[in-house]
Amino acid sequence: MHHPKVHIGGVVDPFWRYLNTEEWEPEWRSLVNVLDREHLSVDFRIAIQRLWAALQGTDAAKRLEVFDDWVGYLDDVSRHERMETLCEILTDMLERGELDVVDMLLRIAMLQDDTTHEAEEHRLCLRLLRGMCLLASSIRARFIGEVMQVFLQRLLEDSPVATSSVRGEVIELLLVVISESPEYQRDFMRRNGVTTVCTLYSRSRDEAELFERAGAFINALLLQVLPSGASSALSNALTAEAQESVEEALGEDELQVILAR
Repeated sequence: MHHPKVHIGGVVDPFWRYLNTEEWEPEWRSLVNVLDREHLSVDFRIAIQRLWAALQGTDAAKRLEVFDDWVGYLDDVSRHERMETLCEILTDMLERGELDVVDMLLRIAMLQDDTTHEAEEHRLCLRLLRGMCLLASSIRARFIGEVMQVFLQRLLEDSPVATSSVRGEVIELLLVVISESPEYQRDFMRRNGVTTVCTLYSRSRDEAELFERAGAFINALLLQVLPSGASSALSNALTAEAQESVEEALGEDELQVILAR
């Protein structure tokens, strides 16, 4: 079945956007809102069907093409004038849609077998998942627990699919997952996530991009993510615990270098 490429949000604005609907009766404005949401939903439905078909198929080149398209779709959403509505639509489709593309993407992202999925496919898959987590935050719940453990193990494993770029994408995905939830932050820390990233930081000094990403993760964790929780007492406790772990793993001097980034 052929699935055309799409332009999230549509190429042409529907006619009702050119009308002054603010003066209409409430029931007519409600109808316009329904029509507008449906208009915005069409392209996402097609995009998800394309993604599902690629995930179900055996054509690796097609999967790479669709993954790359989806990274572009999510970037378009992040800059769209109706971003809030589009994020609601995306969340609804990912959480309650008939096609569970998140589960299929996670299966690829967590695989260690390099015979069916090349490193570049893993990298794009992880980037796509990160974009989905950014715009549809409720799906982050799928990334804690055992899934979190697998991703942390991926950071230190030695396998053909665990390239520097793949591990860099894992770091950035994990940062998004834990960025706004103390519960997810605690899960990350219970699984020795801070020490794991510090170990990666130490091991990757000869891999400039990965070294930079690991350092940026630690910096953001200590200066932005952990201190920004709603409960100042919990935020302070988590930040102090994480900073202590970094200092134990890397030393006071290296901690200060990272914090000064």
